[in-house]
Amino acid sequence: MKPGVRTRAAAARALMDVTENGAWSNRVAEVLVEEMPQREKAKTLRLFMDAVRFRRRLDRAIDSVITRPLDDADPEIRACLRIGAVDLLLHRTPSFAAISTAVEATRELDVGHASSFVNAALRKLDERGEPALEGEARYEQWGVEDHVFGIVAELLGEDAAAAFFEACIEPPSVSCFVASNSDTPLSFVPHDSIKGAGHLEHPSDADPPYIMDAASVAVGRVVGAKPGDTVLDIAAAPGGKTLVIADMMQGEGLLVAADRHWNRLVRAARRWDDLSLSVGIVQADGLASPFRPGSFDVVLLDAPCSGLGTLRRRPEIKDRVSTKNIASLAEIQGDLLAAALPLVRPGGRLVYSVCTLTKQETIDRVEMYDAAPPEGLPGEILGKGFLLAPHLTGTDGMFISVITP
Repeated sequence: MKPGVRTRAAAARALMDVTENGAWSNRVAEVLVEEMPQREKAKTLRLFMDAVRFRRRLDRAIDSVITRPLDDADPEIRACLRIGAVDLLLHRTPSFAAISTAVEATRELDVGHASSFVNAALRKLDERGEPALEGEARYEQWGVEDHVFGIVAELLGEDAAAAFFEACIEPPSVSCFVASNSDTPLSFVPHDSIKGAGHLEHPSDADPPYIMDAASVAVGRVVGAKPGDTVLDIAAAPGGKTLVIADMMQGEGLLVAADRHWNRLVRAARRWDDLSLSVGIVQADGLASPFRPGSFDVVLLDAPCSGLGTLRRRPEIKDRVSTKNIASLAEIQGDLLAAALPLVRPGGRLVYSVCTLTKQETIDRVEMYDAAPPEGLPGEILGKGFLLAPHLTGTDGMFISVITP
């Protein structure tokens, strides 16, 4: 198989995992690059991620040159058309190469009967170009619908929401955390304001540090754990923030990582062990904690959320968020806060964080408490919390608030 065809077919299969099977693009991407030859990885990953990131925009362009709705076509045909449209419209690949490889990819995906249809559609798209974005379609420049824009604009205002979505178009760098007992890779570029956080200029470096966005590192820093403290991470998996806390405690005191998903906790614990960090693990539901009231100096609740702050890394999340889902998550967050606060000793604190930018899950969630924004971070104050975001700090979107029971 020609390399160009292999990259298109692989990108199309990965795209279907996201659009048809509900997989998360960041996890699909990890598997995708493992399976591809080294020389083809970058192109395949770029085709796949841009198809996810701009799917609505691509679909609108494809629908303008075909006679029946794209949604009526087989998933494999849709995927080949979308990858071909990425080549033509976004990557400016020469027409012959873009169209011929998309056509050949239909045969690799066992829909060769549609090769003439794919060929004709992409030729028309090449001739006519992308339809102008007007009126209600204006949000499609960022690949979002107007109701998703409105959700973020309710919290940030329209100008800041536009800046957020614009920043999310650009793929993020490989962000990471370097623990104090780890060697620093030569290509590590530290974040200006968040200790231990940064990114790799050359992600292929041997023995990379712990992959984690700087906003998550910031949450661990806000916990402010000291050697000798007793600290609980109430929803710890996959374990990045726990790692930062453990690094700060230097093996002194008690750090407990709890989560209701035992397998995820065990996987996280293996990574902590690799760095010789001391963390106790407990399988526990945050809504029914087994711990005694007043047991901890600090409790971290990094709550389950709608995840809009991770849009750069998981662009499909914009197609899965809804006001109903947000309301349900906000209720769960409220219940988790109510269950976690009694675990803090008098004079202690609870750190609440969510990687999202909805009003209900951020400022509304902590309004009723004696809460305050953390200090010493880049970003901006938002109600009783603090916001990091790609357009402000070059990080994922993260809301952090410190609550005193």
